[in-house]
Amino acid sequence: MISCPFLCGVVLSKGTTKVLDAMNAILDDASVRYRLRWLLITPEDLERPDLAASLEHYLSSDGHSARIDLVPADPACSARAIEAVGSIREQVADDTRKSGLRAVVGGANALWADVREQTTADQRQMWWVVPPCVCLVLFLALRDLKTCAVLVTTMMFTYLFALGATHLLFVAGLGAPGIDWKVPYFLFILMVAVGVDYNVFLMSRVREEAHVLGLRRGLETALRTTGGLITSAAAISVCGFAAFLFSPLGSLRQLGFALVVGIAADAVLVRPVLVPSIHWLLYRSRADGPYRSVRGPTARADVGTAIGLSRSESGRENAWTCDADAAL
Repeated sequence: MISCPFLCGVVLSKGTTKVLDAMNAILDDASVRYRLRWLLITPEDLERPDLAASLEHYLSSDGHSARIDLVPADPACSARAIEAVGSIREQVADDTRKSGLRAVVGGANALWADVREQTTADQRQMWWVVPPCVCLVLFLALRDLKTCAVLVTTMMFTYLFALGATHLLFVAGLGAPGIDWKVPYFLFILMVAVGVDYNVFLMSRVREEAHVLGLRRGLETALRTTGGLITSAAAISVCGFAAFLFSPLGSLRQLGFALVVGIAADAVLVRPVLVPSIHWLLYRSRADGPYRSVRGPTARADVGTAIGLSRSESGRENAWTCDADAAL
């Protein structure tokens, strides 16, 4: 078994052709054969407890398996040491493929290399599964495919913006070797959980208000009524995730900064500006539709009900008269 960085070992059931060729080349030298006589292990030597314990660590009891330790120059669990595991495995596979041997690479670096590979595979799968599923759930809630596509697209935009800002600060600014491989994975999950919820709250209110007040007034009313609540919730999330910035772990600092940037951008730019603007551009030309009040007795009756409620709650005649003119 080859272990990186401390116990990298290859389990060999037989000798390899390359090893045999090298040994034959060494034995062809008479002086080497003379010196090897002093290194020969005899059955009598195996009775020594210290030598037997050493051999048990590196050789199996049947003598068909061996353990080879490698100590790489790079620090343990560093990016370069983890990346070297792949090269070692490829080289070992090439050396053992033709001879029919079985090789296993293990150790601390190999463990983290496997974790990173599995996480990367899960992240790629998540990119193909999560957005369509989120879009489906949004469609069931909003009944509007265009709006669902806009919300998912803005979610991806916020995610990429936060990831780019993190790379700009930690890699380009502070000289880090790169963004920790766990940051994109957890950032995507948390941004989906936070960003989509806020936008759903807004668009659900827009849908309700636009049926009564029309698209433009509905957008204004929805932004005014939900803005404070959603912004407060985003501020609480930002304060919570900002605690990661004081962690001694670089990965948590990067994740905390990315979440702070992503949630702040969603609360300040995406939700109050980008999403309503795109929504207005998509539906402003529609004469009739789910976001425009239908002219007629039914629509006027609905607006009259809304006006009556507004009058009873506020008592300000000018306000509900203006709403009636905008709706009709």
